Amino acid sequence: MKPIYKILVLASLANHTNCNSINKNPASIRDFDKTLQPYLFEIVSKGIVDYDTAARYIQKNATDKDLKQLSISEHPVLRALAFREILERPTFNHFEIMMNNLDDTSIVAVDDGEWGIRFRRVSDDMLQNGKWKDTAAKKKTVEEIILKHNSLSSAYYKVLDLETQEIYYPYIKQMAQRERNFCDDFEQLEYALSALAAYKKPDDIPLIKQLLVSNISRISGTSFGLMKEYPNETYLEIYEKFYPRSFYREICQGQNFNTAISFINSIATYKNERSERILSSILSRKPFTPCLTDTSTLKSELIYAIWNNPCNAYTKIRGQIKRFVKNKEPEKETDISIPPLVLDTTLFIKPKSAEPVSWW
Repeated sequence: MKPIYKILVLASLANHTNCNSINKNPASIRDFDKTLQPYLFEIVSKGIVDYDTAARYIQKNATDKDLKQLSISEHPVLRALAFREILERPTFNHFEIMMNNLDDTSIVAVDDGEWGIRFRRVSDDMLQNGKWKDTAAKKKTVEEIILKHNSLSSAYYKVLDLETQEIYYPYIKQMAQRERNFCDDFEQLEYALSALAAYKKPDDIPLIKQLLVSNISRISGTSFGLMKEYPNETYLEIYEKFYPRSFYREICQGQNFNTAISFINSIATYKNERSERILSSILSRKPFTPCLTDTSTLKSELIYAIWNNPCNAYTKIRGQIKRFVKNKEPEKETDISIPPLVLDTTLFIKPKSAEPVSWW
């Protein structure tokens, strides 16, 4: 099936699939003013939440009453659009709207601009467009989704914002063990595993290891951060499986140095013979990578990761890099006295928003 047709089919299914009973009496398009109906039909036919002509017409001409009715529409794409506009209008209680609609898990296609079309739950889209009066109000929302709606992508993206308290532990473990579906990325599971690791419970280590090993080609810097922050000898198998195939694939095919750098800084902290073998292999490879790419940053990260983790196991490779470290002495700063620039800061002060706390 061609990609464009696949997107249209999925969008159509998303618009006609409701995972939850949002309302026993959902609003249909014929329930709205006739001036709005053609635009609502157009939005539903397209099946994508974006800011095209039809959507902008609804935003400009729909009354608060219309939007409230749209928020219980039988079409998920209209509900998502309604929530976006509701959260822009001060006439609604935004906190109440969000807290009362966290169970809207119907999936909609969303135009993410340069990122293309993505699929997102209505409630996730609502949260990503939400704003709160203060961090305490936002924290209540995060707690609510962790404790009662933790299948949402939003729960995974915010699980690391919570304090490591025992009340959250069973829910976080549930999240870590849940199989994610087509509209979720593995990175979400990595966040849950990182939150789980923070509890430092020995019984969780085999679970964390098994999930990372079974997804070895997909792990990112988040996982390497986990293994660095909460080290355990059993995790060395993960490093050994990731290197060299996935390590160099990230660099050469994905042009992603962030994961490779995280890998290097993480494995270096283990300071044993197994970590030395990997670091030595990276250091001595000729050419440095199996592809044509600028590796200067990667080389520097490798050198300083080894140098900043002195141990007996690294004696030989530290000897190999010693001259490079000595040649990279920090340059002395020149003291140049420049009179301070005085700015009229009142020119840059923006009006204080009633709800300054956003999701991201």
